Amino acid sequence: MQTIEAIVERGHIRTAVPLDVSNNTRCLVTILDEDLRSVRATARASLAPRHQRRLSGLLKANKVRSLTVAEERELDQLLVDVHELTARKAEAARILDQLTKKR
Repeated sequence: MQTIEAIVERGHIRTAVPLDVSNNTRCLVTILDEDLRSVRATARASLAPRHQRRLSGLLKANKVRSLTVAEERELDQLLVDVHELTARKAEAARILDQLTKKR
């Protein structure tokens, strides 16, 4: 099986390179919301260093004292961001894994 990048334009799928295939060739098309470069970048993404430092600081502070209401809100939002990033990374990794298996 071969994976070929293509472009959808005006409702038609156009491959970047000409295909030399027989008439009985079957094709499975997976449409991604992003190009492969973006999917690869998402799979490698990480929390911004300043956010990671702040998250670590809040978690440490939470062990030794009660957080203020503002700190609790900030920690909650950082944890939401981490969970969302983790989900996006997992999806990107799944897509890349599927594409790799099909080659």
